[in-house]
Amino acid sequence: MSNITTTLNYDGLFNSIMKLHNILYPQKKDITFMLNDNAINSFAKNENSVKVIFDQANFKILNISENVETILGFTQSDFYKANMGLFLDLLTPDHFHFPYTWAKWGMDIHEKLGINTNMKTTLCGIKIKHKDGHIMRFLIRHSVVEYFENGTIKISAMTFDDVSHLMKADFYWGRTEFDIGTNRHIQHLFSTDKKYIFNDIISDREKDVLRLIVKGMESKEIAETLFISTHTVDNHRRNLIARTGVRDTTALIHICKMCGII
Repeated sequence: MSNITTTLNYDGLFNSIMKLHNILYPQKKDITFMLNDNAINSFAKNENSVKVIFDQANFKILNISENVETILGFTQSDFYKANMGLFLDLLTPDHFHFPYTWAKWGMDIHEKLGINTNMKTTLCGIKIKHKDGHIMRFLIRHSVVEYFENGTIKISAMTFDDVSHLMKADFYWGRTEFDIGTNRHIQHLFSTDKKYIFNDIISDREKDVLRLIVKGMESKEIAETLFISTHTVDNHRRNLIARTGVRDTTALIHICKMCGII
């Protein structure tokens, strides 16, 4: 595992992120990819989530779904005018370091492991302030739409899902999957230590237990199926809830499905 902790303040956050950004993108490039508002609004219709198409090279929102006003209180125009600066302003004090941590994480993967493809990242429990001041918790799902030839990301798609009703803990965690050649890699990190670890947030045995929970099995049935004790099953269940910061087993199942863990 690698330590990516850093000390930041609000005034320096944007500059710190842009320093990382400028290393990956020393020359700004014209981006021709566009998705019109009608298309992205149709994609987001009747969902409690905001859709964003993002120009990584120029650190710019290309499209954001109009339901952002319903969910966060700010309009599309607010975000097109202030761009990512508005998202940064909406982060709570205890999660303000998250964009830098995320950017550094992606940069380290690119620099240490080389060109990767099919990258998908989820960040769970990010605290964002609604326009009226109340705090919401979001699951951010990020996937790459297009890469440059050198492996840096050109266009990405993000979905901001409101998971306030599912989360209990104050921390956030992240999980990323990507391909290096024919090998699939998974890393995860927690905001409490800001270290990324080269395995999944949930072990294979815990996934076995969770899949049987999803099927509606009780602890005794799961224990008999996996040849372990009911005490071990219950320990796995408690540990999974604590590690992911969710409210209960139902929330655990929802979050793990949304993140693609099961």
